[in-house]
Amino acid sequence: MSASRLEWGIRDTFLAYLDAVEAVVEADGAERSTDAGIAFPIARIGQRELETTGRFRARAHGGALDLLIAEPAIVRDPDGWAMHWTSHQGRLLGARLLGAGPERLDIGSWDFGDVALTAEGAAQFGGNYAPWTRMAPVRLLTGV
Repeated sequence: MSASRLEWGIRDTFLAYLDAVEAVVEADGAERSTDAGIAFPIARIGQRELETTGRFRARAHGGALDLLIAEPAIVRDPDGWAMHWTSHQGRLLGARLLGAGPERLDIGSWDFGDVALTAEGAAQFGGNYAPWTRMAPVRLLTGV
């Protein structure tokens, strides 16, 4: 894996489901691993935002499941930390990173342990998760 990356396990049960139904999974510029979930290389990091490259796409059930998470970004906005990504519908606010977060992203590595889907993020999972469903932690590994 690359040295600086954003890791997101999405949700253990979701990744296990993809394996169980033999979904077609593509990780273009991102890496899928059993311990980290999906790792996206960090393209740019500042005090209040982080951009990544790469995309993760999972398809199953003849297209009924078609999830795209591309170029996720972490951004500090007036409501706290948020994770945006590009989906088939365009750029969206997919999750809120709740709890105490770092003052700035560009110093050290961080774990965001309380991750909740927004309504936009939940819609990407075909109604299988409600808004505010807790997801896997998001981890930023910088300069390691």
